[in-house]
Amino acid sequence: DVFYATGNHDPGSAGYRVQHLDWPDNVNLFSTSNPTTYPITDNEGRKVGLITGAGHETNKESRNLVGELANEQSEWPHIAIVHAQVNSARSAERHDRYAPCTTEDLIQGGFDYWALGHIHQQQCISENMPAYYSGNLQGRHPRETGIKGALYAEIFPEAEVKTEFLPLSPMVWHS
Repeated sequence: DVFYATGNHDPGSAGYRVQHLDWPDNVNLFSTSNPTTYPITDNEGRKVGLITGAGHETNKESRNLVGELANEQSEWPHIAIVHAQVNSARSAERHDRYAPCTTEDLIQGGFDYWALGHIHQQQCISENMPAYYSGNLQGRHPRETGIKGALYAEIFPEAEVKTEFLPLSPMVWHS
């Protein structure tokens, strides 16, 4: 399954391209600010986790979407996905302040893992909390230098999280 939270470049309301695409059945779209929770299942269809997310409805989301997400305490790992700007993130000052939030908002959410979008630089928000920006798959212009890619994350029992950066960009900008 694919879980996709809309952001400022691809907002979810009618009139934007996200709503006009014919998404495959395995794509679960978080396109509104209303949090939605989906079960995560293994290959046999057994529930192994939960994912909760919210997306931008417009290209200038000013609400704190992180503050809207609530962790349903359960026996399974619970992941949150949101396109937001954590104020303390590296290079946050270079991005427009869409869906701004704080590290404290993430901590209060109580999720086992935060999958964040908006900041194009791969980074862990805090050593004390599993909240990560994966960055972007490819530098969008010459100012987005360095190797880009995806973040592979595994959540183990007791909510231990291990991440691995996977370089994917076929072209790398350098200065």
